Amino acid sequence: MPTCEESVLERGGAPDLLLRRWPCAGPRGRILIVHGFGEHGGRYGHVAEALIAAGLEVGAVDLRGHGGSGGTRAFVERFDDYLDDVDAALALLRDEGGKLPLFLLGHSMGGLVAALWVLEQRALADGLVLSSPGFAFALKVPAWKAAAGRICSRLAPKLALPSGLDRGLLSHDPEVARALERDPHSQTATTARWYTEALAAQARAAELAAGLEVPLLCQVAGDDALVDTRATRSFFDTATSSEREWLCYDELYHEIYNELGRERVLSDLTAWLGTRLEASVA
Repeated sequence: MPTCEESVLERGGAPDLLLRRWPCAGPRGRILIVHGFGEHGGRYGHVAEALIAAGLEVGAVDLRGHGGSGGTRAFVERFDDYLDDVDAALALLRDEGGKLPLFLLGHSMGGLVAALWVLEQRALADGLVLSSPGFAFALKVPAWKAAAGRICSRLAPKLALPSGLDRGLLSHDPEVARALERDPHSQTATTARWYTEALAAQARAAELAAGLEVPLLCQVAGDDALVDTRATRSFFDTATSSEREWLCYDELYHEIYNELGRERVLSDLTAWLGTRLEASVA
């Protein structure tokens, strides 16, 4: 595994953030990894290794309420708070001249965060990679339960709600589930406010999708029990990016970078990024 540098960003009125950086000698670009719900950036060392080999400086942030960052577990007051965390994390990727291309890679919930960050144009990104992004939940919640969630979001926003996540549905590799069981920073329960904020963010992403103009790579699992791939396809088709690529891995579960076929998935990722890097210097 490549060397990983960790630092803590202290922010006063906002939760402290754990930042990770994997240095690259003579980088051709920068990429920030935004993890999914209930996990953290420390699970992406093998992804960083592939990205470094492609010539990218790699960073990852533990979003508030996740991993080694501060904040109530699985809680967010506003979904935009996650976008603020991305803003803060970009200071991790040093580029004093401001000339290196910048990419965002978001997985699952992190894909929703990264997409909204680009759509809101908080800074100019040179490309967006979405891995099994969370534009809609695969499990449809009954109307009465959704209504109860909205009430709890107002009256008891930090109320823990079981997600019903079966870790065995993340990857065909049994070691992935075992590692998560051992990981003290892995979590499955959500909170009432997180649930309603995620739903609102999903609706906002669908509404804004036509404004996505940056190069886009969607890598999706064909056998995903966590997110609805149809929503991702709708987002992809609505985006106005002139450079778009859709890659569906029919036999894979949700965590495509941790699947038994991860080598092919990572190869596709670095090939796409390599093409964008070549175009940036042409």
